[in-house]
Amino acid sequence: MESDVKAIALCLQGSLAWTASSVYPYFVAEHLLLADRPLNALSPFLIENQQAAGWQPAGAPDTGVLLATHMVTGWTAGAWRRAICRAFEQGYHLHIEGIGRFSIGIDGNIIFFKPTEQNQANEDAMIETLLGPALSIALAVKGVFCLHASALLAGNHVVAFLGHSGAGKSTLAAYLASNIEEWQYIADDVLPITAGTGGPVALPRFPQLKLPASQQIRANMPNRLPLGSIYLLEASTESTCPTIEKQNRHAATTTLIRHTVATSLFDDRLLASHLDLCAGIAGHIPVRRIIYPHNKEKLPEIAQMLTTDIGGTF
Repeated sequence: MESDVKAIALCLQGSLAWTASSVYPYFVAEHLLLADRPLNALSPFLIENQQAAGWQPAGAPDTGVLLATHMVTGWTAGAWRRAICRAFEQGYHLHIEGIGRFSIGIDGNIIFFKPTEQNQANEDAMIETLLGPALSIALAVKGVFCLHASALLAGNHVVAFLGHSGAGKSTLAAYLASNIEEWQYIADDVLPITAGTGGPVALPRFPQLKLPASQQIRANMPNRLPLGSIYLLEASTESTCPTIEKQNRHAATTTLIRHTVATSLFDDRLLASHLDLCAGIAGHIPVRRIIYPHNKEKLPEIAQMLTTDIGGTF
């Protein structure tokens, strides 16, 4: 494997004695995910004939001094589970109740999974947490943060929709993609973003676990796309007329922070780099609120408002 290729090793079988023939390479968020077993959820991102000869993971991350412990309870893999993330000098240990522990190196280059004894056969739960909080932490170490968002490619720019579960992100994005020919669906739930030389960029090659393999990002989509606009969806119970309001930089930064995956598990190192990215995005591109009655009959009106608003943005 070329030394300048960004890679993350996924050690899921408890062994580091890999050979080139036992490595399954996937291209996700501009990184090679080199797994020691095939992963169906990543099958659309499999790279054929990727050369991994001579590559060997360094081993499960060392720990060193414990710096911080963060604990949160959330809906993960079909149940409410407690997650505990311990930040060490040399990496992170993420324990998901009833699933297992992920060890993540301080450089983000390796994710080592050790299941709980009760979870030896729970494949779906392991995959969801691997490609959710565990991978989100590893990417964050590398300066890539995952927005909890639906997103579309509108022209040459990405438009992202943020909001709490049930806010209508997927519904609005699906409607726009179905009714505006120039708009293409690229994210249903998670959108990786990072800083680019010309401004923030989205990394569309990322598994959308709520979608079947046939609906994942198409193979000819670029690896990175300019991030053009961000909208926070907020349902209104008082007004029947949708409105769009621009957020100031402080409010926009707060919006981005609140709608990033796994931030409740970040230590001070990750929080600092995350804050820098969010503040940079808020100062570079518009972040707006869409306040609307949660009613499908309003979707055509919202689509027209967005088309007008985005037309004046790019």
